[in-house]
Amino acid sequence: MRKIVVAGAGHGGLSAAINLARDGYDVTVVEKQKREDMGYDWEDAIELSAFDFAGIARPDESIYIKSHHMAYMSPNGQHILRMPYDKGIGRRVHMERKGLTAHLFAEADKAGVKLVFETPIVGPVIDGDRVAGIKIIDGGKEVILESELLIDAAGMDSVVRSQLPESFGIVKDFEDRNIFNAYRIYFDNTTGAETDPPYNVTFFHRDKPGISWTIVDKKFVDIIVGKFKMSGELTMDEVEDYIGDFRSRYPFVGEKVLRGGEQIMRIPISRMLPKIVYNGYAAVGDSAGMTIPLSGSGLVLSIMGGKYLADCVKDIGMGAFSLRNLWKYEYNYFQEQGQNYLLLDAFKNFFTYVTADDINYILRKKILTEQQFSVADGEPLVLPIKQLLHIVLNCGPMIKIVPHLVGALSAVPLTPVIAKSMPKEYDERKFQKWKKLYLSL
Repeated sequence: MRKIVVAGAGHGGLSAAINLARDGYDVTVVEKQKREDMGYDWEDAIELSAFDFAGIARPDESIYIKSHHMAYMSPNGQHILRMPYDKGIGRRVHMERKGLTAHLFAEADKAGVKLVFETPIVGPVIDGDRVAGIKIIDGGKEVILESELLIDAAGMDSVVRSQLPESFGIVKDFEDRNIFNAYRIYFDNTTGAETDPPYNVTFFHRDKPGISWTIVDKKFVDIIVGKFKMSGELTMDEVEDYIGDFRSRYPFVGEKVLRGGEQIMRIPISRMLPKIVYNGYAAVGDSAGMTIPLSGSGLVLSIMGGKYLADCVKDIGMGAFSLRNLWKYEYNYFQEQGQNYLLLDAFKNFFTYVTADDINYILRKKILTEQQFSVADGEPLVLPIKQLLHIVLNCGPMIKIVPHLVGALSAVPLTPVIAKSMPKEYDERKFQKWKKLYLSL
C-alpha cells in the first residue's frame, strides 16, 4: 500500500485524500489546528458541480442557500454593472465554510483517511533530489513522517513549499501583487431592510486600491473590505473608515457583531504557479495558486484540483512519483482549468495601475462591461476586434493607462498560445521556454 501524506487540511488536499483513500492508498492528513476550529466562520460562493466532478457527495442543503444577485459598483457609487443571475440552486450557492469543512472531514473518515490534528508541521524532508516526507512536532518532539508522495495543501504560506531547495524550481513565496489583505465582519440588520441587488462589490472603495463588498440580508449585513498588498498593508484605521462609509450608505447596519471581525486575512489572488510538482511532491489549492485572481476564491478550483491530482496518482500506479510522472497532473489542471484565469490575472494587474477616477470613467463609458467581469465567475471571454477597438479608442482621456489596458487585453490572443505551448510531457528545456512565456503575461 503506497504511503501518501497530505500537509495541511486544505480543501484540495482533502479532495485528493478522499479519492486516493477510496482506491486503497495509505493516506494521512496532518493539520496544525483542532478539528473543531477548522473553517472560517462565514459563507462563500461555491459551485455544487465541483463535488460532482470530484466524486464527493454534495453537502446537506442545510448549510447553503441560493447565490445572491451581484453587481459591480464604481468608486463614486454612480455606475453599476449587474451580473447575470443564476436563479437555480443547482450551479452556484453560498455555503457555510465550517459546514463545508466538516462535510469533507466526514467524507474523509468514510474513505479511510487518517486525519491527524493539533500537529504542527516544521517543514519538508529532503532526500537527495526528492521530497521524502515532512517533519512534524509530536509530543513536543520533532518527528519525521515519511511518504512516497507529499501533497502540499498547507496554503499560500505553506511551510513546506517555502523550504524547498532552490534547485527544485518551485516558487517559495507569493509576490505582493498576488496577495490581497481582507477583513470580514457580519453586523446585525436593525430594520430588516434589503438592497437591490443584495450583493454589491465596490472597486477602489474610499478611492483606495482594493475591493470591498456588502451582502445585505434581512437579518445581517456581511461586509468585507480589502486592499491589494502591493499598495501597502491594510490597517484597522482603514477598516474603520470603510465600515463607517458603509454605515453612511446603509443606516440599518447595526453595531452588534454577529460573527467574523477577528483579524485581517492574507488571501492569494494568483494564477497557478508555473511549477507545482517535483519528485515526491505536488502542491494543490492555495499552495499551488489555484484561485480566481481577482476575488481570491479558490474553493471550486481546489476541490477540482484535488481530483486531477488523485487521477494522476492512480495513473502512475506503482511507478515513481517523479516530476515527469506528476507533470500530467499540472498539465491537465492547467489545460482544463488554470488557463481560464490568465485573462483575469492580467486584468488584476491592470487594476494596480489605475485610480478611482479611472474606474469611474471606465464604468461610465462602458469600456469594460458585464462580459469582461463575468470572467471572475469562470465564464469564458471572447473579445471581437470591433470590441477591442472600442475599448482602446474610448480610453483617450486616460491615455496614461492605455498601455496597461492594452497589455491586459493582450491576454486574449496570448492565452491559447500559452496553453498550446505548454509541454505535454515534461522536458526541462521546453518547460523553461514555456515558463518564460507564461510569466511574460
